[in-house]
Amino acid sequence: MHFLKLLWSRLLYQGIHEKLTETQIQDIKFINREALTAFIISFPCVPLCYISMPDKNHYLVLLCIFCFYGSPIFLNRIQWYGYAKSAILLVAAVGIFWASSTFGKESDLHYIFVILVFGTVVNFQRNEKAYLIFVLGVIGLFFIILFITDFSVFPTEKLNAFQLSIAQNTSLYTCLSGSIAMAFFYINKFTTQRQKIKDYTQALERKFDELQKLNAELDRFVYSVSHDLRAPITSVLGLAYLGKRTEDLAEIHQYFDLQEKSLKKLDSFIADILNYSRNNRAEVKMQNIDFQQELANILELQTQYEPQYQVQTSLKVEQESPFFTDKQRMVIALNNLISNAFRYHNPYQKPSWVKIDITVLPEKAVIIITDNGIGIGKEHLERIFEMFYRATDKTSGSGLGLYIVKEVVNKLQGTIKVSSEIGKGTTFTVEIPNMEAC
Repeated sequence: MHFLKLLWSRLLYQGIHEKLTETQIQDIKFINREALTAFIISFPCVPLCYISMPDKNHYLVLLCIFCFYGSPIFLNRIQWYGYAKSAILLVAAVGIFWASSTFGKESDLHYIFVILVFGTVVNFQRNEKAYLIFVLGVIGLFFIILFITDFSVFPTEKLNAFQLSIAQNTSLYTCLSGSIAMAFFYINKFTTQRQKIKDYTQALERKFDELQKLNAELDRFVYSVSHDLRAPITSVLGLAYLGKRTEDLAEIHQYFDLQEKSLKKLDSFIADILNYSRNNRAEVKMQNIDFQQELANILELQTQYEPQYQVQTSLKVEQESPFFTDKQRMVIALNNLISNAFRYHNPYQKPSWVKIDITVLPEKAVIIITDNGIGIGKEHLERIFEMFYRATDKTSGSGLGLYIVKEVVNKLQGTIKVSSEIGKGTTFTVEIPNMEAC
């Protein structure tokens, strides 16, 4: 039994190579399966012919015809796919033509042409019209010749009652088994095609939804970017204008400080835009991450870039196994979350603190960032991950930070949750799967 399954599998995949599309592969397998099934179904006709007419050599002719059912598998193997389809249909047509003429109209064997015509129409694709017309032409020609010659192209055998009964039963068996096999094959084929159409339609709907989302984001992006880019530039230009009209050194220094803040805001906003662009365009690259080292770098840059924030940090990292994900995206997400914790600290809360707790498991990393800052109102929690959404006007954020974090986490196939209370602080919980374990 195992040998037969292995043989069937090997014959089924004849002619398939890596450059074929999925549709072409299914088509080739379908023809191979048809050829094998036709041979198996038709072969019993040979011993039946021998039993009914032991003194004639008709069974040898049938045996030769049925052996030719293997030709489509060979033609597929040498990648003559159109000829393979034509071969199985023409072999069947020749067999029916010979049998109908030899055993006469009373044998009813010519009715098998009906199944053959149906199989021909369904077998060929739109780009194979030449093969379709040729095969249908041959079948039609055979059918016409049979009726013009009154089924006497070959020497007709006068069948006795027993032989006629076997011929009619053979015809009935061939029609019935062939119909069942073809119905099974074609229903399976149409079901597969319908599923592909359904999958393709769903993919188009997903693409449409993504395009709608991108279009809405683009509208918000253009409006917000034009405003947020111009605001710091306008501020710097105004301060430069005032600086030119005073000779007070202290006042000039004050203008420089204000210009520096505006330019830092502009730089931060441009960095957010670049991060957003990189996340959308760059492919995910698997890299090993040392969370202890990466967080140390982020915190060092944070204290250098925003020295005015007096925030205590507590860092706890438990990492005993290697963790693989996109390092650049992971750093962007961590940097944005930690930067927000610093930026939205509560100046009236002493001391202000940020706690970072990371646990690396074999299958994922769990990142918890907690602060005792100003907190986020419940009415804003569902929208904080939207592009350019600001939950508070107390600081001058771009409204892109948490949106980028959410997009990065999605790219890394992770999850992010937030809990917060006004005046008490915020906790972000991020889970990222280990790509090495995927």
